[in-house]
Amino acid sequence: MARASAQFDSYLDAVEGFLVQPWSDGLPTIPPTPERVEQMVAAGGRDGDGLIGTIPARQMSLHVWEAATCAVMAGCRPEYFPVVLATWDAMFDPRFNVHSAISSTSGPAIAAVVSGPYAETIGMNAGVGVFGPGNRPNASIGRAIRLGAMSV
Repeated sequence: MARASAQFDSYLDAVEGFLVQPWSDGLPTIPPTPERVEQMVAAGGRDGDGLIGTIPARQMSLHVWEAATCAVMAGCRPEYFPVVLATWDAMFDPRFNVHSAISSTSGPAIAAVVSGPYAETIGMNAGVGVFGPGNRPNASIGRAIRLGAMSV
């Protein structure tokens, strides 16, 4: 599968370029350099070209490298990527009906519950203000899923 790429003269030009293209959610993103994406892929422990899932109604698929690209853009640290992948795995389970959940004619918000030692290790907030601002793992993991949903 061919991987899309773009060249920019500076970091800020890249941030602006992603805002101009339909590659962002309207907020500034971290430019997904090949090195950052490969680091994210490595943290996930899967082949970058590996298929996460397909939405037949859209004839679209999501691969590990695409999810990694979105995770970089969202500001995830590499140690957050296993949670991003686990969330996508759950969403592509046929019982979830990901097509309905992420269609523009549908209105649900997607939430993932992450618990246990790994959630604590990466610093996820599971207490007071869980949906509030200020927690990088919670915010960037959620944003990575949203950016991925935009691409699928």
